[in-house]
Amino acid sequence: TSGGLTAHRFGLIPLVALVLFVASSAGAEPIHSVPPAVGKKRPALAALPSPPEVLSKPARDSGRLERVETKRPLHSVKPFVVKPSQKLATLLAAHEVFAKPARDSARLGLVRARRPLTGTQTVLPVVGARIGARGIGWLHVGLPGRPNGRTGWIRQRATVASTTRWHILVDISRRRVTVYRNSRPMRIVDAVVGKPSTPTPRGTFFVEEAIQLRATDVGAPYALALSARSNVLQEFDGGPGQTALHGLANVGGVLGSAASHGCVRLDNATIHWLVLRIGSGVPVTVRR
Repeated sequence: TSGGLTAHRFGLIPLVALVLFVASSAGAEPIHSVPPAVGKKRPALAALPSPPEVLSKPARDSGRLERVETKRPLHSVKPFVVKPSQKLATLLAAHEVFAKPARDSARLGLVRARRPLTGTQTVLPVVGARIGARGIGWLHVGLPGRPNGRTGWIRQRATVASTTRWHILVDISRRRVTVYRNSRPMRIVDAVVGKPSTPTPRGTFFVEEAIQLRATDVGAPYALALSARSNVLQEFDGGPGQTALHGLANVGGVLGSAASHGCVRLDNATIHWLVLRIGSGVPVTVRR
């Protein structure tokens, strides 16, 4: 958020019911190739954003850079190699997570089929696959929660495979966000990143769920909750210190500055553009 998903629901969002593993949380469900859906609020989460619309039609792109919202020339951006696609797995049921592709290996926890805030299916990035004993298929997946960057193995059964061609890069030193599709930059914008005392965590993460906020909520109109957690704030405003990409409404901030509690703030037009295109499981790289 400006300060976190919880310092008003962003940045360090209070994802109250995240599925926790023995030492972290994670979740995944069938992966869709269709446009992302903005999750609906569950009645029990009264403090969370109001129910959003479900985006049912895929957004189409021309393949050209839509616009550059930064005073810096495009050619000044340091080269960043992005894979043209990322395999995903959507969970159709809850899955146990193991340290190795074997049921007798250490159990890391349980991944639920749906996200806690919106009820949307869990989609996890797949970093590897293997056929184990008795021909059982296993997927090596990225997991949300602490420690950041954690991975584990789940059974391939009850999952749906898909791919995404989107990738988001957050450049902390330049205070800029670049959105890639098919390895090509589609949008480049300045952003508000974490301040020195509460920096935006670095590493490779992914989008957990999209949340529509009320007009009066901090960070409105939308937030893309990430698998990343603050390395400084173990909890924030009642939540687990989860970070997110969100708007500037009711929180402000000068684009191109470092002033948040760890979240990445974007102009409202950009967060709206993102929520129409970026679905759960899309990789997000944060680097200095």
